[in-house]
Amino acid sequence: MIEGLLNRFCFATKVFPALLGMLCLAVLPGQLNADPLRVGFYENPPKIFRDAAGQPAGFWPEVTEAILSEMGYDFEYVDCEWETCLEMVGQGQLDLMPDVAFSEERAAQFQFINEALIYSWSTIVTSQEVEITSLADFEGKRIAVLANSIQERDLRRFLRKEGLKSKLIWTS
Repeated sequence: MIEGLLNRFCFATKVFPALLGMLCLAVLPGQLNADPLRVGFYENPPKIFRDAAGQPAGFWPEVTEAILSEMGYDFEYVDCEWETCLEMVGQGQLDLMPDVAFSEERAAQFQFINEALIYSWSTIVTSQEVEITSLADFEGKRIAVLANSIQERDLRRFLRKEGLKSKLIWTS
């Protein structure tokens, strides 16, 4: 039953670090028939956020609601910071979390399937006073990055490989 739910419901990334998908956990069969599924909810506009009225909005809530409603499952969103949401998934306090990139480390802890729903990208944004024309321009810069994310891991690896000294500022 769990595998059927996962195969019909969940979308996840393939082994490409920038590919995003939906993290799927093995939900106990008893939970499927009783309590609503608990879905991690954090702010990452425009993909997932609360609108001016406080209602879930964005791509991921629309997809999650469409699939779960079509399948007849009750669910509720649980607000948390991204990293806390991921910890809650690992502790069994959340059943699902949208928008989690695949990594080998995560695959050892969480269950993903092999269908990609959306591809992701990363963008560097600077003030107009800062000019970045080549990757070497990262030298000595402070770079804000989502704490413990795939993007942070890959940026850290890149900087190390290129011998660039930058200060990563963790955000949530």
